[in-house]
Amino acid sequence: MKRIIKFGIIALVAVVFIGTLVFLYQKSRKPPVVFEIGEPFITDIIKKTVVTGTVIPRKEVEIKPQIIGIIDEVYVNAGDLVEKDDLIAKIRVTPNMVTLNNAETRFNQAKIALEDARVTFEREKKFYQSSFNDGDLVVQSSNPVMIKLNSALFSLENAKLDLEDAESEFANQNSLLSKGFTSSDEYQNAKLSLKKAQSDYKEAIENHQLVKEETLETVEQEFQKAKLGLNKAQEEYVAAKNNLNLIKDGVSEDKAERANTLIRSTTDGMVLDVAVKEGNLVIESSTSNVGTTVATVADMDDMIFEGSIDESEVGKIKEGMELILSIGAIEKETFKATIEYISPKGKKVSGAVQFDIRAKLILKDSVFVRAGYSANADIVLDKRSRVLAIEERWLQFDKDKPFVEVEQKSPAFKKSPLEVGLSDGLKIEVLSGVTQDDRIKVPN
Repeated sequence: MKRIIKFGIIALVAVVFIGTLVFLYQKSRKPPVVFEIGEPFITDIIKKTVVTGTVIPRKEVEIKPQIIGIIDEVYVNAGDLVEKDDLIAKIRVTPNMVTLNNAETRFNQAKIALEDARVTFEREKKFYQSSFNDGDLVVQSSNPVMIKLNSALFSLENAKLDLEDAESEFANQNSLLSKGFTSSDEYQNAKLSLKKAQSDYKEAIENHQLVKEETLETVEQEFQKAKLGLNKAQEEYVAAKNNLNLIKDGVSEDKAERANTLIRSTTDGMVLDVAVKEGNLVIESSTSNVGTTVATVADMDDMIFEGSIDESEVGKIKEGMELILSIGAIEKETFKATIEYISPKGKKVSGAVQFDIRAKLILKDSVFVRAGYSANADIVLDKRSRVLAIEERWLQFDKDKPFVEVEQKSPAFKKSPLEVGLSDGLKIEVLSGVTQDDRIKVPN
């Protein structure tokens, strides 16, 4: 029995010893080397750069009021389509008291001036109408304009009487001289007096005609002056009244349909935002403030992409190049766009120089693009179609010259120098060095 136990222990020790030797031997053996194998393939290679930016409308207009007031009514909501001159909101005017007082004063003065002008015009009109009879000027001694004409008429009548007296005296002297009852001197004196009376009468006629023409012109001028004064007074009255109405109510009588209290859209488009509510105070834009934006309207059919590109890439792009736009909020959709502007001046952003670019977006009828979407734009710098290529990670380099290891029967792999072309960072074009049937060792 003891012998059996002894042999059993010896056998167990032998098994353990042999098992240990086998384990150590297997552990010391190197595992066989297994290489990943790749094959060249035909593909398209596109070299591109990515630009981040925003999609916005090309034309976006802020609608502002022309007067200070309180929003009385709002007629639109965000998302509504409007046309130019469509109503956006209505304002209730809150006039400045100093301005209102000045406007009332101007209106009252214009009203008084209009009454005075109307009285003056009626007086001049009456005088003008009474100054003519069948087109001839009628002398009126009561009017100051006629004083000079009255004097000229009086002189003419006196000259006529003097001429009549001189003619009578000359006729009498001529009769007496023929009978010998007067002297030659008396006759000559009568003759001279007649010539002087004739000359004075002719001069009085000419002077009367000249003064008559001057008076006629003066009467006409005074009438036209009164008429012009009345017209000016009426215009000032209307202007003062409209100004007062604008300040009080924001509406003038002659332009009620274009009242400043009615805020209208200045362009066609979609309402992007309504920035006020009923009861809000709004102010007009001026040189000292930008004014209150009531609503924002934009043409959503004309969208652009605005972004920035690094200075290292800006030299590779040009106007007219196509880019592919990916909008984060719209999955599984891409949009085409065309570069139409590249900024001539860069700007520093976080230490790097960036150049602004703008591209026209080609919209799709089936997809609504909202203003302000963030987007990434892939700009195609170069492209190769249907070329032989390999994964760029398969490349190895010997003194900056690329090569790959091509599988052989013996030895297992052979170094093959390559001539490469365009790369997109993952795939690279192969111009020579391998064929599509080759199997290439992938470096670890």
